[in-house]
Amino acid sequence: MVIQVPCKFWKLEIKVMPNIEVDVHGKYEFAIFKRQLSPATDSGTFKQSTWTPVEFTWDEYAGKTDWAVLNNRDRIRLAKGNYLIKASATAYAVGRHRLRFRDLEGNETRVVGMNAFARSEGDDIMTAAHLRGIMEVKEESDFQLQHICQRNNNGDGFGLKMGNNVANDHEDELYAILEIIRFT
Repeated sequence: MVIQVPCKFWKLEIKVMPNIEVDVHGKYEFAIFKRQLSPATDSGTFKQSTWTPVEFTWDEYAGKTDWAVLNNRDRIRLAKGNYLIKASATAYAVGRHRLRFRDLEGNETRVVGMNAFARSEGDDIMTAAHLRGIMEVKEESDFQLQHICQRNNNGDGFGLKMGNNVANDHEDELYAILEIIRFT
């Protein structure tokens, strides 16, 4: 369904997903998954043209914890329900890169992220790819946050470390974060 909003200067169309109804005044449950490594730890090798699963090392929950379960560090088992998915992941010197949230059992991409660009020559520029979307899970299934890039980068392709490069910064390195909000 498309809703047209009249305006004096432009035409605005809003696409509405008719198959998902969410009570925005209802209750929510949160899960956060992070790729968080020890201080001064390299992010890892990013291989070109390969959808690479993000391996999470940390998870946090608010509310019940039985609806989102981290399996094998790179798979999240989601129960039936409606979800808001938000993710960010860094990359360095790999050219174009993007995220997707993939249903492994249904073999389909459920949320695709925006394009990002991390220059691969000259400048030390790191960027983050972002993903946002609402989805309905009709049957319990395993999902992965996956990241793809244009060019190889050995050692620090998933982002530059901070540790030992900035005085008095001895915090963990954070290279990716996935937030899942379940509407109940």
